[in-house]
Amino acid sequence: MNEHSSNEKSVVLWRSPEEPMEAELDGLRRLLGDFDLVKTESENPEEVFNTALRVNARVIIAGLTGTDLARLFELCRQHGIEIWRTRIVRVKEMTRKPVPHRDYDPRMEDVLEGRKLFFRVYRIYRFDGFHRIVDIKCKKVRRYGLFKDYLCDMEAEIIRVR
Repeated sequence: MNEHSSNEKSVVLWRSPEEPMEAELDGLRRLLGDFDLVKTESENPEEVFNTALRVNARVIIAGLTGTDLARLFELCRQHGIEIWRTRIVRVKEMTRKPVPHRDYDPRMEDVLEGRKLFFRVYRIYRFDGFHRIVDIKCKKVRRYGLFKDYLCDMEAEIIRVR
């Protein structure tokens, strides 16, 4: 499935703390055809948006959450830039450090270290496609008698890459 039929290369802006897995890059190739990947580490929605405009990005893979993601979505919607998030599923949890190619496939899976009670655990997640964000709504919620936090609901389409 190639959604981009024009001869020009798409530009994808990668705004995520993790490097893309090979499976994510392959998925983007299947969906967009040939593309250029530009990375940014900024967490500021306005900076990410300005970078997207500067490099003429068609899609932003956004590793932002809550109101930052909502602000980026609003800025990008006016310019036809799509916001996608990677879709991952947990496939395994281990108490010993996983060994690449034996315990997980580094092309398709990533390992996140965490804690469970007093024990270190390693959770293995597998890439499973993308979410294309369709809409985000945020509202202030009352915590401890004060309006200080936001609760954001995201509506997204699942883009399967097979």
